[in-house]
Amino acid sequence: MKGRDRRGAARARADWPVTLETFERGIIEGHVLDVSTSGVRVRVGADLPVGAAVTLRITLPRGANRLEVVARVARREADGLALDFIGLPETEARRVEPLVGGWDTRRRGPRATRPLPVSIRVGRGEAGQGKTLDLSAFGARIATDLDLQPGDFAKLEFQPEGDGDPLRLSAVVWSLADRGAVFVFANLRSSDFARLSQYVGRLVERGS
Repeated sequence: MKGRDRRGAARARADWPVTLETFERGIIEGHVLDVSTSGVRVRVGADLPVGAAVTLRITLPRGANRLEVVARVARREADGLALDFIGLPETEARRVEPLVGGWDTRRRGPRATRPLPVSIRVGRGEAGQGKTLDLSAFGARIATDLDLQPGDFAKLEFQPEGDGDPLRLSAVVWSLADRGAVFVFANLRSSDFARLSQYVGRLVERGS
């Protein structure tokens, strides 16, 4: 995939750590602000000239592992740098597309705002607690005191009222938000997705 002006491509906001390996400044640490299939916008503590080539190493969420790709600085902005991917292989593009292509759909999906208690387990640590601020079939914004970082994998568990067994869902921390974090559900079984969609639908109908 050739580098091009990424402003015409669908993009998703993100808050993931990124490492830039540069000729001019050596290794620079930063954060991804948003991502598309043609490039990224990053916040970094060092400036680079337009046209500079860099190697990006980004740890992708939702089980996509690390993306390593060459990019160039397309423009400098007040809050960071915009970079276009250079020759992104098709296999790598396929790993980025699921993170971006359905973002508008996820964002527009029906959301229930009734607070629901949620158990949150990151890695093998002890489960912490939180409450949903909003919930959809694709993700949730959850208020919690847990120390979370974008890209963390978590197991979320909550009990839909009058709906049998608890729902246990794999998720990744997409970004940090006021009072908690935004989670995106990952690799849901079709049965869990159906249960969750139906439950969210009932809550929305009740105005919750």
